[in-house]
Amino acid sequence: MNTLKIMVRSPGRTLLLILFLTIVFFIIAGLTYRYMIDLQRLLVSICYAVIAHFAIRKLTTAKTEWTFSETGLTIKWVTNYYGTKNKDIQILWTEVKDYRRVYGDGYCLFRIYLVNGEKIVFGYSGWFIEDDSNKLSDQFRELFLKTNNPIQWKREYGERSNIV
Repeated sequence: MNTLKIMVRSPGRTLLLILFLTIVFFIIAGLTYRYMIDLQRLLVSICYAVIAHFAIRKLTTAKTEWTFSETGLTIKWVTNYYGTKNKDIQILWTEVKDYRRVYGDGYCLFRIYLVNGEKIVFGYSGWFIEDDSNKLSDQFRELFLKTNNPIQWKREYGERSNIV
């Protein structure tokens, strides 16, 4: 079994929070900037940008542990998104139909398509985030192929496999 620590992000929550914080900024600017000198405006803008950055990181990021085994994948929520309570997810390799890794601006989406038609989507990675997300796609692919396409797995990984 191999465990990866991944910081997952919610792109939808991120966009909504950015929109909300932008509206709040313009309201604050409209009400207060005419009473400030240029230096005060600059300092207020910088402080607001820093506060907004950390608010977005705190409210749209959660910590997970992805444990890979021969039979399946377990995703354990170490911390949740603010205001939510997610249950741990257990997926057998035989339940996985396909997967995709989609790149975006500053994050990636990892989509797992199940045989029953369900789709599980995680946003992860990003600027200034140190985690094991760079290993996620490789680990998932190797174990997915081993279960669902052993001939291709043997051709690609064979003797150099990292699976214990």
